[in-house]
Amino acid sequence: MRRQMAALMVFALPMLHSAIASDIMIMPIDELQARSQFVILGTVTSVKTWADDKQFDIVEAKVAAVLKGKTDAKEFKISLRCRGHKGFDPAMKKGQHAVFFLNGLRKGEGTLTHFGSIAVIPNANFRLRTPNKADAVRSE
Repeated sequence: MRRQMAALMVFALPMLHSAIASDIMIMPIDELQARSQFVILGTVTSVKTWADDKQFDIVEAKVAAVLKGKTDAKEFKISLRCRGHKGFDPAMKKGQHAVFFLNGLRKGEGTLTHFGSIAVIPNANFRLRTPNKADAVRSE
């Protein structure tokens, strides 16, 4: 009887962990783009830890190009949960370039379409420019 219980525990515990753990479904990039109201290429200008909850960052970004959607916004803010046991969003740094997949953008406040829906671009590979060369966006 003890052997049967031990065998049951060996096989049941890994399945129990899978049943309890939360799974984030990976979304194909074409589906993410289709579900997004806005797809924006931008540069992070500021990262601040949210005072009320240290698991969140408030990220401000300058818009370099709007790849999908229509907005006159020159900058926007998003709240990212990038620490803790539910930290699914990437931790961003000032000067990073990224493509942001947003579900909404109102009064300069953006919301991500899906957990982690930011494609970070390696700064060493590209330098972004606005249409006016005097306003070039540079990495730090």
